[in-house]
Amino acid sequence: PNSVIPDDQEYDESVAPGEDGSDASSEKGFIGDAYALYATSGIKPDQDERIRLQQLVNELTEELNQTKKRFARDLDDVNRVNASLRRELERAEYTSTALNDELDLKYEEYETLQEDIE
Repeated sequence: PNSVIPDDQEYDESVAPGEDGSDASSEKGFIGDAYALYATSGIKPDQDERIRLQQLVNELTEELNQTKKRFARDLDDVNRVNASLRRELERAEYTSTALNDELDLKYEEYETLQEDIE
């Protein structure tokens, strides 16, 4: 491998021994094929990574859509509960007002009866 090139041998033959450099051209072909394989293998992980990332994007998009739907339903539930509580509060206020009015009337009757007793 690390031998000295004899004076009577040409440099090209020492690198790629053979007739008319035919082995040299096949060696160049091998190097080209190896580079093509390397380039292809370099692209393959990139494509795999792109595919993986695209799948991740798709999954996250689907999750986002489901989350939006879930939050929309939750918001509707909150709005329904809020409206229900508002109606209950209005009924309670109405009942409270009615009871206060009734209490005022009873108190007036009591005062009237108290005056009659005196």
